[in-house]
Amino acid sequence: MKRPYLLAFLLLFSLQVMGQKDQDIQELKFEPGDWAIEFNFKSFLGNNLNVIEDSPEILSPSMGVGLRVRKFLGEKGGVRMEGNYGRVADNYKYEALYSGPTYDSKTTGAVGGISLGYEYHFVKNDRFTAYIGGQFFYNQTKSTFKEGGKISPSRPMEGTDDKIFVRQSGVDAFLGLDYYLSKKFYVGLESRFRWGRQWDKMILSEEEGNPPVDAKEKDYYTIFGFVSPELRVGFLF
Repeated sequence: MKRPYLLAFLLLFSLQVMGQKDQDIQELKFEPGDWAIEFNFKSFLGNNLNVIEDSPEILSPSMGVGLRVRKFLGEKGGVRMEGNYGRVADNYKYEALYSGPTYDSKTTGAVGGISLGYEYHFVKNDRFTAYIGGQFFYNQTKSTFKEGGKISPSRPMEGTDDKIFVRQSGVDAFLGLDYYLSKKFYVGLESRFRWGRQWDKMILSEEEGNPPVDAKEKDYYTIFGFVSPELRVGFLF
């Protein structure tokens, strides 16, 4: 995870050095009613798909994209709304309960969500603006959990093919930085810390001729203690 941060830092530093010679951009000023549309690329690291008590915890890192609309209410504050979509993919190896053999598992699926929040820009100069804020979010994940048999180099993964449905809602706290290449175009970074509630449900696949079974739906609180980074490209108008 360190390489994306390092590359992003080097990118912004290079842009700053290049921009020192450009005197066309005056001090940034946001007027009430100004809009911005941006595209972001983010990590969904931290989605918890631990569905049944006897299953391993599955942390599913994935990359996603989002479309965000920002409306400035004044020189420093504004509201934002976003929709996002990403893919979930994870491989996991674990030992079965009661000292059993080693098993292989794989989770694949898709995650989508929406968010609505407020941001406050506490630092501004001719090219940079830094901001903090919070937002409400809702995510939904649909994925397939395939649990294989004992791991063997000559044996492909076999076994169950269960469906997992996960819903998450809660709040994010975020910290971001924008760098303006021109008065109407910017790139940026943002990191979020998440607190939320999660609902899980698993539909067990057919085994030995038996029909699919609905596993008991779990309803519990969980804290997503992770920082999720994103890179952004935006247009101000």
